[in-house]
Amino acid sequence: MANSKVLLIDDDQMVHEVVKGALEEQYGIESVCTGEEGISVIKDRGADLALIDINLPDMKGFELCEKLRKNKRSSNMPIIMISATDDREEQLRGYELGADDFIPKPIDINELEVKVGQVLGRAKQINKIEASSKKAKTNAMAAMQASNEMGEIVRFMERSMSEQDPIALAQDIVMTTDRFGFDCSVQLHALDMVINFDGSVLPDDATVSKVMTFARTKGKIEGYKNRVFFNEEFVTILIKNMPEDDPETSGRARDTLCMLIDGSNSVMRAIRLRQELMAIRNSNTFQIIGKCVEELKHLPSHLGEVVRKSLGVVDNIQAELQGKLIGLDLTEEQEEEIFSIISQAHVTVDALKDTEVIIEEAIDSVYNNLKSIAQL
Repeated sequence: MANSKVLLIDDDQMVHEVVKGALEEQYGIESVCTGEEGISVIKDRGADLALIDINLPDMKGFELCEKLRKNKRSSNMPIIMISATDDREEQLRGYELGADDFIPKPIDINELEVKVGQVLGRAKQINKIEASSKKAKTNAMAAMQASNEMGEIVRFMERSMSEQDPIALAQDIVMTTDRFGFDCSVQLHALDMVINFDGSVLPDDATVSKVMTFARTKGKIEGYKNRVFFNEEFVTILIKNMPEDDPETSGRARDTLCMLIDGSNSVMRAIRLRQELMAIRNSNTFQIIGKCVEELKHLPSHLGEVVRKSLGVVDNIQAELQGKLIGLDLTEEQEEEIFSIISQAHVTVDALKDTEVIIEEAIDSVYNNLKSIAQL
Protein backbone atom coordinates (compact mmCIF):
# COMPACT_ATOMS: atom_id res chain seq x y z
CA MET A 1 0.00 0.00 0.00
CA ALA A 2 3.09 2.27 -0.03
CA ASN A 3 2.07 3.57 -3.47
CA SER A 4 -1.56 4.21 -2.51
CA LYS A 5 -2.81 7.77 -2.97
CA VAL A 6 -4.92 9.47 -0.28
CA LEU A 7 -7.00 12.51 -1.24
CA LEU A 8 -7.97 14.87 1.61
CA ILE A 9 -11.00 17.12 0.98
CA ASP A 10 -11.26 19.63 3.86
CA ASP A 11 -11.10 23.43 4.09
CA ASP A 12 -9.31 23.38 7.47
CA GLN A 13 -5.58 23.95 6.90
CA MET A 14 -4.78 22.55 10.34
CA VAL A 15 -6.37 19.24 9.31
CA HIS A 16 -4.23 19.34 6.16
CA GLU A 17 -1.08 19.60 8.25
CA VAL A 18 -2.13 16.82 10.65
CA VAL A 19 -3.08 14.36 7.88
CA LYS A 20 0.03 15.09 5.86
CA GLY A 21 2.31 14.67 8.90
CA ALA A 22 0.64 11.36 9.86
CA LEU A 23 0.42 9.68 6.43
CA GLU A 24 2.98 11.12 4.01
CA GLU A 25 5.67 8.54 4.87
CA GLN A 26 3.32 5.67 3.90
CA TYR A 27 1.10 7.16 1.20
CA GLY A 28 0.97 9.79 -1.47
CA ILE A 29 -1.05 12.76 -0.14
CA GLU A 30 -3.03 15.33 -2.15
CA SER A 31 -5.16 17.97 -0.44
CA VAL A 32 -8.00 20.20 -1.72
CA CYS A 33 -10.50 22.45 0.04
CA THR A 34 -13.81 21.99 -1.81
CA GLY A 35 -16.00 19.20 -3.08
CA GLU A 36 -15.73 20.32 -6.72
CA GLU A 37 -11.94 20.35 -6.48
CA GLY A 38 -12.07 16.81 -5.09
CA ILE A 39 -14.30 15.65 -7.95
CA SER A 40 -11.90 17.25 -10.46
CA VAL A 41 -8.81 15.56 -8.94
CA ILE A 42 -10.50 12.15 -8.93
CA LYS A 43 -11.61 12.62 -12.53
CA ASP A 44 -8.17 13.72 -13.74
CA ARG A 45 -5.75 11.75 -11.57
CA GLY A 46 -7.76 9.34 -9.46
CA ALA A 47 -7.24 8.36 -5.82
CA ASP A 48 -7.15 5.15 -3.77
CA LEU A 49 -8.92 6.63 -0.73
CA ALA A 50 -10.74 9.88 0.05
CA LEU A 51 -10.87 11.63 3.45
CA ILE A 52 -13.93 13.94 3.29
CA ASP A 53 -15.02 16.53 5.83
CA ILE A 54 -18.76 16.51 6.45
CA ASN A 55 -18.97 20.32 6.19
CA LEU A 56 -17.36 21.73 3.02
CA PRO A 57 -17.64 25.28 1.70
CA ASP A 58 -19.51 24.35 -1.49
CA MET A 59 -21.47 21.25 -0.48
CA LYS A 60 -22.13 18.82 2.30
CA GLY A 61 -19.67 15.94 2.63
CA PHE A 62 -22.60 13.49 2.39
CA GLU A 63 -23.61 15.05 -0.96
CA LEU A 64 -20.05 14.64 -2.23
CA CYS A 65 -19.98 11.03 -0.99
CA GLU A 66 -23.19 10.30 -2.89
CA LYS A 67 -21.83 11.89 -6.10
CA LEU A 68 -18.62 9.87 -5.89
CA ARG A 69 -20.55 6.63 -5.42
CA LYS A 70 -22.58 7.35 -8.57
CA ASN A 71 -19.44 7.97 -10.63
CA LYS A 72 -18.02 4.85 -12.30
CA ARG A 73 -14.39 5.77 -11.57
CA SER A 74 -14.95 6.35 -7.86
CA SER A 75 -17.88 4.02 -7.18
CA ASN A 76 -15.67 1.52 -5.31
CA MET A 77 -13.10 3.97 -3.90
CA PRO A 78 -12.87 3.79 -0.07
CA ILE A 79 -14.25 6.89 1.73
CA ILE A 80 -13.63 7.95 5.33
CA MET A 81 -15.77 10.82 6.60
CA ILE A 82 -14.28 13.41 8.99
CA SER A 83 -16.78 14.79 11.49
CA ALA A 84 -16.58 17.30 14.34
CA THR A 85 -19.49 15.55 16.09
CA ASP A 86 -20.16 12.06 17.32
CA ASP A 87 -23.77 12.03 16.11
CA ARG A 88 -24.94 8.43 15.66
CA GLU A 89 -27.68 9.31 13.18
CA GLU A 90 -25.18 11.30 11.12
CA GLN A 91 -22.86 8.30 10.95
CA LEU A 92 -25.70 5.98 9.92
CA ARG A 93 -26.64 8.37 7.11
CA GLY A 94 -23.02 8.39 5.97
CA TYR A 95 -22.89 4.61 5.89
CA GLU A 96 -26.15 4.53 3.89
CA LEU A 97 -24.62 6.90 1.30
CA GLY A 98 -21.51 4.74 0.89
CA ALA A 99 -18.97 5.85 3.50
CA ASP A 100 -16.64 3.09 4.72
CA ASP A 101 -15.74 4.62 8.09
CA PHE A 102 -15.73 7.76 10.24
CA ILE A 103 -13.03 9.59 12.17
CA PRO A 104 -13.81 12.38 14.63
CA LYS A 105 -12.19 15.80 15.06
CA PRO A 106 -9.79 16.56 16.52
CA ILE A 107 -8.04 13.84 14.60
CA ASP A 108 -6.09 11.27 16.58
CA ILE A 109 -3.02 10.40 14.53
CA ASN A 110 -2.86 6.77 15.65
CA GLU A 111 -6.56 6.22 14.93
CA LEU A 112 -6.14 7.87 11.52
CA GLU A 113 -3.22 5.60 10.59
CA VAL A 114 -5.08 2.46 11.72
CA LYS A 115 -8.36 3.28 9.97
CA VAL A 116 -6.69 4.33 6.71
CA GLY A 117 -4.63 1.12 6.73
CA GLN A 118 -7.68 -1.05 7.50
CA VAL A 119 -9.90 0.56 4.85
CA LEU A 120 -7.20 0.35 2.17
CA GLY A 121 -6.44 -3.25 3.17
CA ARG A 122 -10.11 -4.22 2.83
CA ALA A 123 -10.32 -2.43 -0.51
CA LYS A 124 -7.23 -4.23 -1.76
CA GLN A 125 -8.66 -7.57 -0.68
CA ILE A 126 -12.00 -6.82 -2.34
CA ASN A 127 -10.23 -5.82 -5.56
CA LYS A 128 -8.23 -9.04 -5.45
CA ILE A 129 -11.39 -11.11 -4.97
CA GLU A 130 -13.16 -9.25 -7.78
CA ALA A 131 -10.17 -9.75 -10.09
CA SER A 132 -10.12 -13.47 -9.25
CA SER A 133 -13.87 -13.67 -9.83
CA LYS A 134 -13.54 -11.87 -13.16
CA LYS A 135 -10.73 -14.18 -14.19
CA ALA A 136 -12.77 -17.22 -13.14
CA LYS A 137 -15.72 -15.97 -15.18
CA THR A 138 -13.45 -15.34 -18.15
CA ASN A 139 -11.96 -18.83 -17.84
CA ALA A 140 -15.43 -20.34 -17.49
CA MET A 141 -16.62 -18.51 -20.61
CA ALA A 142 -13.50 -19.61 -22.48
CA ALA A 143 -14.10 -23.21 -21.36
CA MET A 144 -17.72 -23.01 -22.51
CA GLN A 145 -16.63 -21.54 -25.84
CA ALA A 146 -14.00 -24.26 -26.27
CA SER A 147 -16.63 -26.89 -25.44
CA ASN A 148 -18.98 -25.43 -28.06
CA GLU A 149 -16.20 -25.38 -30.64
CA MET A 150 -15.26 -28.97 -29.83
CA GLY A 151 -18.92 -29.90 -30.27
CA GLU A 152 -18.88 -28.34 -33.74
CA ILE A 153 -15.75 -30.33 -34.64
CA VAL A 154 -17.36 -33.57 -33.43
CA ARG A 155 -20.52 -32.85 -35.44
CA PHE A 156 -18.40 -32.05 -38.49
CA MET A 157 -16.60 -35.39 -38.20
CA GLU A 158 -19.89 -37.25 -37.76
CA ARG A 159 -21.26 -35.64 -40.93
CA SER A 160 -18.16 -36.00 -43.07
CA MET A 161 -16.79 -39.45 -42.21
CA SER A 162 -18.97 -41.12 -44.85
CA GLU A 163 -18.57 -38.28 -47.36
CA GLN A 164 -17.53 -39.36 -50.86
CA ASP A 165 -17.81 -36.02 -52.70
CA PRO A 166 -14.85 -33.64 -52.13
CA ILE A 167 -16.96 -30.63 -53.14
CA ALA A 168 -19.51 -31.47 -50.44
CA LEU A 169 -16.61 -31.79 -47.97
CA ALA A 170 -15.34 -28.32 -48.94
CA GLN A 171 -18.81 -26.88 -48.39
CA ASP A 172 -18.99 -28.47 -44.95
CA ILE A 173 -15.57 -27.06 -43.97
CA VAL A 174 -16.66 -23.52 -44.96
CA MET A 175 -19.98 -23.95 -43.12
CA THR A 176 -18.20 -25.12 -39.95
CA THR A 177 -15.68 -22.26 -39.94
CA ASP A 178 -18.54 -19.82 -40.55
CA ARG A 179 -20.12 -21.03 -37.30
CA PHE A 180 -16.87 -20.07 -35.56
CA GLY A 181 -17.15 -16.59 -37.10
CA PHE A 182 -14.37 -17.06 -39.66
CA ASP A 183 -14.21 -16.10 -43.34
CA CYS A 184 -12.62 -19.10 -45.01
CA SER A 185 -11.29 -20.43 -48.33
CA VAL A 186 -10.48 -24.12 -48.91
CA GLN A 187 -8.35 -26.08 -51.36
CA LEU A 188 -8.78 -29.87 -51.59
CA HIS A 189 -6.59 -32.25 -53.58
CA ALA A 190 -8.67 -35.10 -54.90
CA LEU A 191 -7.17 -37.94 -56.92
CA ASP A 192 -8.10 -36.46 -60.29
CA MET A 193 -8.64 -32.72 -59.58
CA VAL A 194 -7.87 -29.73 -57.33
CA ILE A 195 -10.89 -28.00 -55.80
CA ASN A 196 -10.80 -24.33 -54.72
CA PHE A 197 -13.82 -23.34 -52.62
CA ASP A 198 -14.74 -19.93 -51.24
CA GLY A 199 -18.47 -20.14 -50.65
CA SER A 200 -18.76 -21.39 -54.22
CA VAL A 201 -16.54 -23.61 -56.35
CA LEU A 202 -13.91 -21.53 -58.13
CA PRO A 203 -12.17 -23.86 -60.59
CA ASP A 204 -11.27 -20.98 -62.94
CA ASP A 205 -10.26 -18.36 -60.35
CA ALA A 206 -6.53 -18.14 -61.01
CA THR A 207 -5.91 -15.73 -58.13
CA VAL A 208 -7.49 -17.96 -55.47
CA SER A 209 -5.78 -21.02 -56.92
CA LYS A 210 -2.41 -19.24 -56.98
CA VAL A 211 -2.72 -18.03 -53.38
CA MET A 212 -3.80 -21.42 -52.05
CA THR A 213 -1.11 -23.25 -54.02
CA PHE A 214 1.51 -20.83 -52.69
CA ALA A 215 0.30 -21.54 -49.14
CA ARG A 216 1.03 -25.25 -49.63
CA THR A 217 4.72 -24.46 -49.94
CA LYS A 218 4.76 -23.12 -46.36
CA GLY A 219 4.59 -24.84 -43.00
CA LYS A 220 1.58 -26.37 -41.31
CA ILE A 221 0.52 -22.94 -39.98
CA GLU A 222 1.59 -19.73 -41.68
CA GLY A 223 0.25 -16.27 -40.76
CA TYR A 224 0.26 -12.89 -42.48
CA LYS A 225 -1.38 -10.34 -40.15
CA ASN A 226 -4.97 -11.55 -39.73
CA ARG A 227 -4.70 -14.11 -42.56
CA VAL A 228 -3.60 -17.56 -41.47
CA PHE A 229 -3.03 -20.66 -43.63
CA PHE A 230 -3.43 -24.18 -42.25
CA ASN A 231 -1.84 -26.94 -44.36
CA GLU A 232 -2.20 -30.69 -44.40
CA GLU A 233 -1.35 -33.33 -47.01
CA PHE A 234 -4.57 -32.97 -49.04
CA VAL A 235 -6.22 -29.88 -47.49
CA THR A 236 -5.36 -26.17 -47.22
CA ILE A 237 -7.57 -23.75 -45.24
CA LEU A 238 -7.17 -19.97 -45.37
CA ILE A 239 -8.72 -17.95 -42.51
CA LYS A 240 -9.05 -14.32 -43.59
CA ASN A 241 -10.10 -12.72 -40.30
CA MET A 242 -8.07 -14.33 -37.51
CA PRO A 243 -8.39 -12.17 -34.34
CA GLU A 244 -4.65 -11.60 -33.90
CA ASP A 245 -5.32 -8.59 -31.65
CA ASP A 246 -6.72 -11.03 -29.05
CA PRO A 247 -3.95 -13.59 -28.37
CA GLU A 248 -6.12 -15.79 -26.13
CA THR A 249 -8.96 -16.05 -28.65
CA SER A 250 -6.50 -16.45 -31.51
CA GLY A 251 -4.64 -19.24 -29.72
CA ARG A 252 -7.85 -21.14 -29.00
CA ALA A 253 -8.99 -20.63 -32.60
CA ARG A 254 -5.72 -22.05 -33.93
CA ASP A 255 -6.10 -25.15 -31.77
CA THR A 256 -9.68 -25.64 -32.98
CA LEU A 257 -8.77 -25.10 -36.64
CA CYS A 258 -5.87 -27.56 -36.34
CA MET A 259 -8.37 -30.20 -35.22
CA LEU A 260 -10.67 -29.25 -38.12
CA ILE A 261 -7.96 -29.55 -40.76
CA ASP A 262 -6.66 -32.82 -39.27
CA GLY A 263 -10.17 -34.27 -39.45
CA SER A 264 -10.72 -32.87 -42.95
CA ASN A 265 -7.44 -34.38 -44.14
CA SER A 266 -8.45 -37.79 -42.77
CA VAL A 267 -11.75 -37.59 -44.65
CA MET A 268 -9.94 -36.45 -47.81
CA ARG A 269 -7.51 -39.37 -47.48
CA ALA A 270 -10.49 -41.76 -47.28
CA ILE A 271 -12.08 -40.14 -50.37
CA ARG A 272 -8.84 -40.52 -52.33
CA LEU A 273 -8.52 -44.14 -51.19
CA ARG A 274 -12.05 -44.88 -52.43
CA GLN A 275 -11.18 -43.20 -55.74
CA GLU A 276 -8.03 -45.32 -56.07
CA LEU A 277 -9.89 -48.53 -55.23
CA MET A 278 -12.58 -47.65 -57.77
CA ALA A 279 -9.95 -47.08 -60.44
CA ILE A 280 -8.26 -50.38 -59.60
CA ARG A 281 -11.57 -52.19 -59.54
CA ASN A 282 -12.57 -50.77 -62.91
CA SER A 283 -9.19 -51.69 -64.35
CA ASN A 284 -9.39 -55.25 -63.03
CA THR A 285 -13.01 -55.58 -64.17
CA PHE A 286 -12.11 -54.52 -67.67
CA GLN A 287 -9.22 -56.98 -67.76
CA ILE A 288 -11.43 -59.83 -66.56
CA ILE A 289 -14.14 -58.91 -69.06
CA GLY A 290 -11.55 -58.79 -71.82
CA LYS A 291 -10.30 -62.28 -70.96
CA CYS A 292 -13.83 -63.66 -70.84
CA VAL A 293 -14.73 -62.11 -74.19
CA GLU A 294 -11.55 -63.38 -75.79
CA GLU A 295 -12.48 -66.85 -74.66
CA LEU A 296 -16.05 -66.35 -75.90
CA LYS A 297 -14.72 -65.25 -79.30
CA HIS A 298 -13.28 -68.74 -79.81
CA LEU A 299 -16.67 -70.36 -79.35
CA PRO A 300 -17.92 -69.75 -82.93
CA SER A 301 -14.84 -71.41 -84.44
CA HIS A 302 -15.20 -74.29 -81.95
CA LEU A 303 -18.83 -74.59 -82.94
CA GLY A 304 -17.88 -74.51 -86.66
CA GLU A 305 -15.41 -77.33 -86.08
CA VAL A 306 -18.10 -79.36 -84.32
CA VAL A 307 -20.50 -78.72 -87.21
CA ARG A 308 -17.92 -79.85 -89.79
CA LYS A 309 -17.07 -82.98 -87.82
CA SER A 310 -20.76 -83.74 -87.34
CA LEU A 311 -21.39 -83.41 -91.07
CA GLY A 312 -18.47 -85.71 -91.74
CA VAL A 313 -19.91 -88.30 -89.32
CA VAL A 314 -23.32 -88.08 -91.00
CA ASP A 315 -21.74 -88.45 -94.47
CA ASN A 316 -19.74 -91.49 -93.31
CA ILE A 317 -22.83 -93.10 -91.83
CA GLN A 318 -24.72 -92.51 -95.05
CA ALA A 319 -21.90 -93.99 -97.15
CA GLU A 320 -21.58 -97.07 -94.92
CA LEU A 321 -25.33 -97.66 -94.92
CA GLN A 322 -25.49 -97.48 -98.69
CA GLY A 323 -23.01 -100.40 -98.91
CA LYS A 324 -24.70 -102.48 -96.24
CA LEU A 325 -28.40 -101.94 -96.83
CA ILE A 326 -28.33 -104.48 -99.71
CA GLY A 327 -27.46 -107.27 -97.32
CA LEU A 328 -30.10 -106.31 -94.77
CA ASP A 329 -32.98 -107.49 -96.91
CA LEU A 330 -35.02 -104.29 -96.30
CA THR A 331 -37.95 -103.20 -98.35
CA GLU A 332 -37.55 -100.20 -100.58
CA GLU A 333 -39.86 -98.22 -98.33
CA GLN A 334 -37.72 -98.98 -95.26
CA GLU A 335 -34.53 -97.99 -97.08
CA GLU A 336 -36.07 -94.67 -98.14
CA GLU A 337 -37.15 -93.99 -94.55
CA ILE A 338 -33.61 -94.57 -93.20
CA PHE A 339 -32.04 -92.34 -95.85
CA SER A 340 -34.69 -89.68 -95.11
CA ILE A 341 -33.66 -89.65 -91.40
CA ILE A 342 -29.98 -89.37 -92.31
CA SER A 343 -30.70 -86.56 -94.80
CA GLN A 344 -32.68 -84.66 -92.14
CA ALA A 345 -29.79 -85.03 -89.67
CA HIS A 346 -27.45 -83.66 -92.35
CA VAL A 347 -29.72 -80.63 -92.91
CA THR A 348 -30.00 -79.99 -89.15
CA VAL A 349 -26.25 -80.12 -88.58
CA ASP A 350 -25.58 -78.01 -91.68
CA ALA A 351 -27.97 -75.32 -90.34
CA LEU A 352 -25.65 -74.80 -87.39
CA LYS A 353 -23.32 -72.93 -89.74
CA ASP A 354 -25.74 -69.99 -89.70
CA THR A 355 -25.80 -70.12 -85.87
CA GLU A 356 -22.03 -69.52 -85.80
CA VAL A 357 -22.51 -66.07 -87.38
CA ILE A 358 -25.37 -65.21 -85.00
CA ILE A 359 -23.32 -66.22 -81.93
CA GLU A 360 -20.33 -64.17 -83.08
CA GLU A 361 -22.53 -61.07 -83.48
CA ALA A 362 -24.09 -61.65 -80.05
CA ILE A 363 -20.66 -61.97 -78.40
CA ASP A 364 -19.51 -58.69 -79.98
CA SER A 365 -22.61 -56.97 -78.59
CA VAL A 366 -22.03 -58.44 -75.12
CA TYR A 367 -18.38 -57.34 -75.24
CA ASN A 368 -19.25 -53.73 -76.07
CA ASN A 369 -21.90 -53.56 -73.36
CA LEU A 370 -19.54 -54.98 -70.73
CA LYS A 371 -16.81 -52.60 -71.79
CA SER A 372 -19.18 -49.63 -71.26
CA ILE A 373 -20.07 -50.93 -67.78
CA ALA A 374 -16.39 -51.32 -66.86
CA GLN A 375 -15.73 -47.66 -67.74
CA LEU A 376 -18.50 -46.22 -65.49
